[in-house]
Amino acid sequence: MQRLDVSRSSAIGATVWRRWAPWKKTAPPALRSIGGILLLTLGLLLVGGCEDPDREIEVTLDASLVPHDGPKLNPTKRSPPTTPEHLKGVRYLRVLTEESPSWVSWREVQAVGSWQGANTPPRNLALGASIAASSSEPDAPADLAADGDEVSAWNAGGFAPANLDLSFSASVDLTEIRLLVNQSPPGPTAHVVQVAATPDAWQTVHVFQETTSTGTWLVYAPGGEGPPQTTPNAPTPPGTDAPPDEPPAVPPGSVGKWRRHVLSLSADPGGANPFQVLLNGTFVHSASGDTLSLPGYYDGGNTWRIGFMPTRVGQWSWSTSSTNAQLAGHEGFIDVVESGHPGRLARDPSHPDKWRYADGPLVVPIGVFVNAMLEDATTEQFTAMADFVADNNLSLLNFRLSENDGAFSDVNGLQMHLERWQRLEQRMEILTERGLGIDLMLYTDDSGKPSFGPQSAQEQLLIRYTVARLCGFPVVMFNTGIDLQEYRDQDWVNWYGDQIGTLNPYDHPVSSRYGGGSGNMVMQGQTYNSVGDRNSAIAGLLAAFAAGDGVPATNNDNFSEDLSDNINGHSPADIRRAAWKATIAGGVGIHVRHNALFCPAGITECDRYFHIAALHDELNSEGWLSHVNSFVQNHLGEIFAAMIPAPDLVNSSGGKFALADPGRNRILFFLMGTGDAWDGGDGGPVSLTLGNTSGSFHADWFDPRTGILTPIGALPGGETHTLPPPSGEDWLVLLRRL
Repeated sequence: MQRLDVSRSSAIGATVWRRWAPWKKTAPPALRSIGGILLLTLGLLLVGGCEDPDREIEVTLDASLVPHDGPKLNPTKRSPPTTPEHLKGVRYLRVLTEESPSWVSWREVQAVGSWQGANTPPRNLALGASIAASSSEPDAPADLAADGDEVSAWNAGGFAPANLDLSFSASVDLTEIRLLVNQSPPGPTAHVVQVAATPDAWQTVHVFQETTSTGTWLVYAPGGEGPPQTTPNAPTPPGTDAPPDEPPAVPPGSVGKWRRHVLSLSADPGGANPFQVLLNGTFVHSASGDTLSLPGYYDGGNTWRIGFMPTRVGQWSWSTSSTNAQLAGHEGFIDVVESGHPGRLARDPSHPDKWRYADGPLVVPIGVFVNAMLEDATTEQFTAMADFVADNNLSLLNFRLSENDGAFSDVNGLQMHLERWQRLEQRMEILTERGLGIDLMLYTDDSGKPSFGPQSAQEQLLIRYTVARLCGFPVVMFNTGIDLQEYRDQDWVNWYGDQIGTLNPYDHPVSSRYGGGSGNMVMQGQTYNSVGDRNSAIAGLLAAFAAGDGVPATNNDNFSEDLSDNINGHSPADIRRAAWKATIAGGVGIHVRHNALFCPAGITECDRYFHIAALHDELNSEGWLSHVNSFVQNHLGEIFAAMIPAPDLVNSSGGKFALADPGRNRILFFLMGTGDAWDGGDGGPVSLTLGNTSGSFHADWFDPRTGILTPIGALPGGETHTLPPPSGEDWLVLLRRL
């Protein structure tokens, strides 16, 4: 066996990962004005410096109008926090209750600090931690204590002793530990706070012995802790966004989990077509034995590469095999550490009809129609576009890979277009740094459809090369094409799914769009449900979610803004409503396209792609879309995984819909309002039919235009409540069990 150091890091790949910040937003279209710029300028002058120069600042004269999308970290003024030695390098945090007059319960546990070694402002790291408890009530699981919601609560279902344990994905340095009490009756309590760097090395750092009651904040800030602080028995009041969380630094010589690492090998093609030389890499995780087999690809000259994405931390060994002897028999080791990246986008393992990042939150995927393969644009323009997408909580770019055989430089000679593929790889690195990815269709229709036949040499090369180039990135969805019945059949659809599954070891989502011109060719074994409805009627979105049969769903016919051709035109307000319809339907992904035809790289089947350099001007609904996943992740949290359409909880007349978990801990109501292009709504009151639901709830109005929650108050179960909306537009009502 040869043993060589053949790893490389691209210039883009070596860049520090920019951020994973689904809470960042920009103003809705109505607020884009000179006045808005002046107001922001005034705010900057008033505020002076800020902790994070990359953070956007919202300025308003009325604090009640600022959306709240994160927990309140500092209700009292403090000097700049420092980390004592005993709170450095923490991987585990335990809160052990030894005395309490009631069942042990916490509304919120916050671990304030930064990733070890990261020079970033402290924030609540409990939101991304794994959490477990000594015991839990069925409708009050442990994750409710670290969901950013100060109304929901974990309940042990019994008296002390009971404990709650948090596990961080990497070592952290803590400055504060904050506990929000959920306790009735009031009385004396004893709570022990422990930390550990390893699971068997617990160290007690503080004991709270106080008389406490529901709403008491217990704060351990070494050198500055004070008496218990009391907050009203209500959700956190509106406040500004939390600063972006920065990932832990990746040490030199190591590779970050979920970050693509490229192995480079050299060989003489020997007269053979280098694109048809087969190269495979086998990667084995030393501790678990997990094995990944990856195809390699030719990248010009005498160079072949393999793009490996590690799914576990620790040491991996690798080895190669190839039809070219010079590429076979290489081996080596890779050390993998945490990167802070949210990971692969795929179906949730426990609730497979929902979308989730493997090490991150649940999500409603929202994409924009941008051709990252074929459109010419500078790296700076593409980076600015990716920042815009990330800053508005969008998830994906959607495009067709090989329109007019554009993935090839010589389709008959089986030569791939290296310049385009290398540019796409660089662009994928830019997207990955921002937690973004692509929803990829292989083909388009009509004059842009493939010139070659099914399962031909060209097609087999294209599929293998596509997987080899792209499967090492965490957010990639594989699809077939549009209006597929024009040039492929059902057997081919199943064959394509098998090919992706065989070549791609990462379980990236794979499907084939059906409906409309694509016919009803549903892929056997699909891992998501891709439908092609040309409008955003809620009946179709509900059907897409229900038809998923244990897989999540997307609508892969893009909805266009400001287009009235009776095909799929929506106004920006229709796009906003479409996103909330997709959410209330269960979490169906959607895509937005431009309202004018564009032909990047001279393709003949022009489509409504946004321009890379002008997406920020051409897309009008991004400010409204930015609120969707911020709301899902901060106000529904992990409960969203179990939430499904609940028509029994609402009188549906006039465009009213409901989503709820089985325990009715969260109930979300959507009022369509008037003016939707595809669904009728009366803009009138909503009747919440809670007759068969016990307990009481805290209710809020949510404005999808501004992202503002406005309290309604407490609503008892066991009866019907009729609520008139603040206006005849679309609104949401959120109920959280008390």
